[in-house]
Amino acid sequence: RIYLMDPDGSNQHALTDPLYGDDSKPVWSPDGTRIAFISDRSGNEDIHVIDADGGNRRNLTNSRDLRESSAAWSPDGTSIAFATQTVAEGYGMLYAMDADGGNVRALADSFSYARRLGWSPDGASLVYDLRGVPEGVPPPPVLGLSDAAGENERIIGSREDSHDLPEWSPDGLWIATNVADTGRPDIMIMDAEG
Repeated sequence: RIYLMDPDGSNQHALTDPLYGDDSKPVWSPDGTRIAFISDRSGNEDIHVIDADGGNRRNLTNSRDLRESSAAWSPDGTSIAFATQTVAEGYGMLYAMDADGGNVRALADSFSYARRLGWSPDGASLVYDLRGVPEGVPPPPVLGLSDAAGENERIIGSREDSHDLPEWSPDGLWIATNVADTGRPDIMIMDAEG
């Protein structure tokens, strides 16, 4: 379930009920009024959105052929980018949709799984981890960077490292990533061009 608490850890209370399925990977909307999360309550991993008080839950994606693995709000709060996997083959794509679930559009299809993706603070770019072995991207996991429309995709960082869980700095100049090239996770930062 999804919990909310005060910054000091007090006043913990559940926003979702585990009787309806597994809820995970919550992400706040930029204005702090909504939370997007992944839930399997419909029988498949879909993106749901609730108000900050846990009310007004909406299922934004509902496909039997795809399961969502991560979601990210655009900086202006009008769109949500998300990564999917096909249920049968495990092949993935990157999509974006309006914050109400409408106007779904494909962005990129060169990876098999993304644990995290994120918009740059100016909304111009997306970063995501490429997992699996899609064409032209050998293991270990690497980072992909594209513009907000999913075009001009390129690999950033070292192919010898194992990158995942990318996160933008607030000023958009840096990307932090988990790196496991030594067999244990470390944190690395790189400039926004890799």
